Amino acid sequence: HQCGVKMSSVQAAAASGKTVARAALKAVKQLQVSAAAGNAAGTGTAAGTTTYPVRAEKPLFPILNQLKDYGVGQRVTRSIWSHYPEPCYYEVTAVKKDGRESGKVWGILTWRGTKSAEQEKISCIKKKEWTMVEP
Repeated sequence: HQCGVKMSSVQAAAASGKTVARAALKAVKQLQVSAAAGNAAGTGTAAGTTTYPVRAEKPLFPILNQLKDYGVGQRVTRSIWSHYPEPCYYEVTAVKKDGRESGKVWGILTWRGTKSAEQEKISCIKKKEWTMVEP
């Protein structure tokens, strides 16, 4: 840094020979933490504390374990489907447990507003992106 000009962490990393990608990732994380702290200040959290966003999505079984009849009749969706304007969800029709956090789940898929005729096995149930859908 020359002439009193403050360098960004990415520019400083490039000047010192560090990996620029690593420095850029660190800069993004710092921005996320400072943004979270700024949001927390407006929500009544003590000043100076850092809060991290709580992930609402979970694997499918922890959601179904909390429900009566393991969620048969309930609607569940994956967070990656939220960018579609039409509704995308499974209506759970059957659950076969193999253990506390594992098993198989079947449901009727409604994809972009069109309901399928028959039930199918729900895949990707261990991905941490499932949420409940209000009917």
